[in-house]
Amino acid sequence: VEDDPAVRNLVTTALGLHGYDVEAATNGETAILDAASRNPLIMLDLGLPDIDGVDVISKVRSWSAVPIIVISHAPKTRIKSARSTPARTTT
Repeated sequence: VEDDPAVRNLVTTALGLHGYDVEAATNGETAILDAASRNPLIMLDLGLPDIDGVDVISKVRSWSAVPIIVISHAPKTRIKSARSTPARTTT
């Protein structure tokens, strides 16, 4: 999930070259919807235009334990806040 086209293109191209199937989202709401249907892993920028990345993590964590990798230039305190959101386990 990356709103900056240059960064999004770099990440999707690099992952694609290594054989990964990449679905790119440009905002948090799309990421949340996509996470429900097809993502075994989310790579997330915390600074999104429509919703804060930490809120994306909280919403996804309320129903899923999908791995989330934060790739962001956000201050350390925001990343710490994101890390404190527990994963919900499914049974």
